Amino acid sequence: GVRVLESFERSRLAPDDAEPRRQLADAKAALKKAQGDYNRLRNRASDALANGQHDEALRLATDAVAAFDLETGALRW
Repeated sequence: GVRVLESFERSRLAPDDAEPRRQLADAKAALKKAQGDYNRLRNRASDALANGQHDEALRLATDAVAAFDLETGALRW
């Protein structure tokens, strides 16, 4: 979130500073992981629903939404 944006701004002001670039790379990796977790859980929820497993589908869909966290900079679905 805000920390990543501040880091990006510092990298524009001090292009030789590797720390902001590292933080941005870490944030991108965390987002990619969250997206993968979300897609995996969403697909499992869809399969459970198709098989009439409504409680399991609800649990998986809830977990999918929780895969995204605004505090870490990842987007919440």
